[in-house]
Amino acid sequence: MTLLWGVTIFAFMIRRLDINCSAEFQKVYKVIVQLRPHLTEERCSELLGEMLKESYELWALEEDGSIKGLVGFRVYTDFVRGAHIYVDDLVVDKEARSQGIGARLLEFVAQEARLRNFPSLRLGCA
Repeated sequence: MTLLWGVTIFAFMIRRLDINCSAEFQKVYKVIVQLRPHLTEERCSELLGEMLKESYELWALEEDGSIKGLVGFRVYTDFVRGAHIYVDDLVVDKEARSQGIGARLLEFVAQEARLRNFPSLRLGCA
């Protein structure tokens, strides 16, 4: 966050994660475990590896190199909606909540759905 002439500017980036290094995974695990506290590091790594082989995509909102929020989604097709984006995971780091990060991530997913010509997206919650 930068303060410029009394105006707060949030310099953040949303990027697709490629979890091939342990340092990147550690940053992800620190946040994802806040949503999925039952997951050990080992189990999270195993599941994430399998999910990424399928159509799962994991995106992070980062600020100053720190992950503030994550959204994980996949392309899903069913008889009701046809092809669409299904959001499996949406989590904001506990230290960064109430700053609109979750809304930014959802806006990003909606934009991705439009860019991919999907008529809808669906958010799963459990």
